[in-house]
Amino acid sequence: MWLVLQLSAQFAHHRTTWPPDTDFTGNVDELPENKEGIPIGELSGVHWLRAAPKSFRKHLVRIYKKYGKPIYVTENGCPCPGEDKMSREESIKDEFRQRYLREHLDALVEAIQDGAKVSGYFGWSFMDNLEWSDGYGIRFGVTHTDYDTLERTPKNSALMIKDMIKERTI
Repeated sequence: MWLVLQLSAQFAHHRTTWPPDTDFTGNVDELPENKEGIPIGELSGVHWLRAAPKSFRKHLVRIYKKYGKPIYVTENGCPCPGEDKMSREESIKDEFRQRYLREHLDALVEAIQDGAKVSGYFGWSFMDNLEWSDGYGIRFGVTHTDYDTLERTPKNSALMIKDMIKERTI
C-alpha cells in the first residue's frame, strides 16, 4: 500500500459560519498569507500556487509519520510568473521554475533524511500542454511546446534536472 499526494501549501483559517452543503475542506478558508499578511511562499505564474519548499518538506514528513506508507509525489512543478506572455526564448530560460524545482527537490531529499519514505516523484509537467481549467495559456512544462508547429524545446529546467539526477546518482 502507498499514498499518492498532491500538495500545495496554504494557511487555513476556520470559518465562523455554518459550512455550505457542498463543503469538502472542513469549513476553512485556504489562504496564501498568514494573519500578519506574510505569504506562505513566492507567487508562481498562477494565483493559487506558491513556492514553499519548507512546507513541502514538512508535509511529506507529517504525512509519512501519520500514515506510515510510502509516498509518491505527483505533479510537483509550477509556471513561471508571466510565462504565458513570454517568447519561446524567454520561456526557455525559466529561472523561476529552475529555482522552484531545485528547492523542492532539495526539500524532498531533506524529508527523506528526516525519515519520510518517498518512493516516487513526478514533475509537473514534461511538456507545456492543455491545462484543464486554463487552456493553453499557463505553461507548466520543462519542455516548451510551440502550439502552432508542435516543435518542442527543452527548457533550462529540464537540463538542470538532468544534471541534478546525474550529480546525485554518482
